[in-house]
Amino acid sequence: MLPNEFPHRVATGEEIIAAARRADELGVDALWVGDHVMSHTPVLDCFSVLAMLTAATRHPVLASGVLIAPLRHPVLIAKAAMTIDHLSGGRFTLGLGVGGEIPQEFQACDADLRRRGKRTDSMIEVLRDLMGGEPASSPNGSWGFTDVRLEPPAIQSGGPPVVVGGRSAAALRRAGRLADGWLGYFMTAERFQKSWVSIESHATDSGRDPGSLLPAVLVFCSVDDDAAAARSRGDRWLVDQFHVELEKVQRYCISGTPAQVADQLSAFLDAGARHLVLASAGTDPMDQVSALAEGVMPLLGNYAA
Repeated sequence: MLPNEFPHRVATGEEIIAAARRADELGVDALWVGDHVMSHTPVLDCFSVLAMLTAATRHPVLASGVLIAPLRHPVLIAKAAMTIDHLSGGRFTLGLGVGGEIPQEFQACDADLRRRGKRTDSMIEVLRDLMGGEPASSPNGSWGFTDVRLEPPAIQSGGPPVVVGGRSAAALRRAGRLADGWLGYFMTAERFQKSWVSIESHATDSGRDPGSLLPAVLVFCSVDDDAAAARSRGDRWLVDQFHVELEKVQRYCISGTPAQVADQLSAFLDAGARHLVLASAGTDPMDQVSALAEGVMPLLGNYAA
């Protein structure tokens, strides 16, 4: 997870590119970028950062993790997604979520906070058509467009994969019935396992193959050769990033030495996760990206094997 929200220090484009290139060199499978229009801390635009990374990397999938879909018009989302997929040579994954934790975002973007879930559900199929270069019309006149076709289409046939983020019952249903995968967050390995069982059930009920869906989880990590320093740094970051009491979020952050972090992450692999999104929880996010890529990632192969 390349940070684009910064509670302590806003990174430069050069720093983000350097971290992305180092991760690319080390064989990271994907680079994820989060999304907010407004947040508790300074935040850079998700699609702009991803566009920059198309020229800075060669191998990893580039993914929005996750784009707050109901803040935007689907045609504009599709156009940006198609462009990033095209520029990256077909390496883009569209991660979508409904947001809602920052109501001011919805007010600022003239979006209905109460209808964000239904708006996202009705958007997914339209986005698939638009990104794949097929004519699309808004369902039930939701956005007032008919037979819109965007060109050039995404390089990936049918458009980029769609991964749904979230942990609510509605998010799990959305992932199982409509998406190509799920990105869980703010959860323990035990909750991840139970949530994935629910998603598989929704997929089966919809006539879909659960085995075709990607189970992914975003995990906040603080890494240091000194385990106590890692915990202290992670705790500070959590409070400053989310503006909540530490007790509410502390259990969702894994901290310790590289070996300790890898060992704790293995619980998610045992719970069925096939893709771990490692998010840095530290006062220097670029340093944490390096620590995760260089210190933790090589160790995970021992567990995955």
